[in-house]
Amino acid sequence: MDSEKSLRQWQARERAEAKRRQEEERRRKRAEKRRRLLKPLRVIGFAISATVAAWGASKIRHHGEREASSATALCRDGSYSYSKHRPGTCSGHAGVKKWINLPEY
Repeated sequence: MDSEKSLRQWQARERAEAKRRQEEERRRKRAEKRRRLLKPLRVIGFAISATVAAWGASKIRHHGEREASSATALCRDGSYSYSKHRPGTCSGHAGVKKWINLPEY
């Protein structure tokens, strides 16, 4: 009787282990399929973000060149600031290189 009980327990453990391996294999296959499907989207997303960044940078550069006469400061990175107050001017652009039209208080 004890041998019969231990045999059933062993069979139950084997079935559980086989089921766990099957589920693990299914999970691995789903993850691989997801990676294959998403890879082109990641490439497209990168291309779009690079294009938008380049477009935005060109617009900022042209805007800065066009409106330099109304700028209050030239930042150290070459961009112009149109800030109405001195504090924080060019804070995201490495600071003020040169004040052009000083804002009055």
